Amino acid sequence: MRSRKKKFPLDASTNNTFDPQSLFNLSKGIAVLASNERLMDVAATREVVESYLSSPESFKKDFVQAILKIGLIQVKTGHGEGGEIRTLYSHIDNSRA
Repeated sequence: MRSRKKKFPLDASTNNTFDPQSLFNLSKGIAVLASNERLMDVAATREVVESYLSSPESFKKDFVQAILKIGLIQVKTGHGEGGEIRTLYSHIDNSRA
């Protein structure tokens, strides 16, 4: 079993601090996650990233609000609820189909 204690930093320079450094890196073409890199491919999301770069406090405030909203989502878990818990995130459990 793999250790869950290993973490991959999303921002190598300030990986122990919550700050918009990863957005700055993203604007310079440095992204750890492919999904983050895609934010710069669309004008609308690129504008959002750029607006947060000019207003780091706004980024922090909006991020907190987003996390609070995610916490309200009723996550479906297990087979009885119609959800799925994946152990290998890149694959869907086809045995349930």
